[in-house]
Parts: sequence; structure tokens; C-alpha cells
Amino acid sequence: MTLTNNELLRMHYIVLHKLNDTWRWEIRAAINDWEHNNRKIPLAEWGSKREIVIISYRHNPTDPDNLHGGLKPLLDALTHHRLIWDDRTKNASWTAHQEIDRKNPRTYISI
Repeated sequence: MTLTNNELLRMHYIVLHKLNDTWRWEIRAAINDWEHNNRKIPLAEWGSKREIVIISYRHNPTDPDNLHGGLKPLLDALTHHRLIWDDRTKNASWTAHQEIDRKNPRTYISI
């Protein structure tokens, strides 16, 4: 589950660094699982633009700015594994939605 921007800003830098590593491992595991069952995922070419849809299923709703700020570690992990070239708007067009699921909070990513 993605955290909010307020939660990220209150974190100690070492905890934030571990969170970034966790997102990188999660994305790597998803890539390995996809490539094992399907085909190789094409890496982002220099300057290429990709569409990203992120749905955050949360316990409680949060305001959109707080949600978007909390997605920074996730976007950095996608950039690290070259699924997107860069997280700037000219290289990645991304939208984020939130839905309420109190029993199973999770994050869904579609590229």
C-alpha cells in the first residue's frame, strides 16, 4: 500500500531509504513474475512516453495532493527498473485514483 505524502515527510531518512528499497524489490519481483509467465517486458527507450494508471485501495480516503506526493517512491522504483524513462510529465503521463477497501489495502499499477 502506498503511503501519503504527510507520512513520507514525517519519516526518518533511513526509514524512507528502506521504503524506497522495498518498492524496488516489489517492482523487481513483479517483473520477474511477469516475465516468467509471459514475455519479456520492453524497457523504456530514451525520451519515450508511457501511460501509467495507479489505483490505491485504501482504508480511508485522502486528498489528491497527499496521494500524489506519496507515490514518489513508487515512481522512482519504476524509473530505476526502466519501466518508465523518467517521472517527469513529458516522459510519463500518469493518473492516480483511490478507492476504499478496508479489508485489503493495496496498490494496482498499469503501464
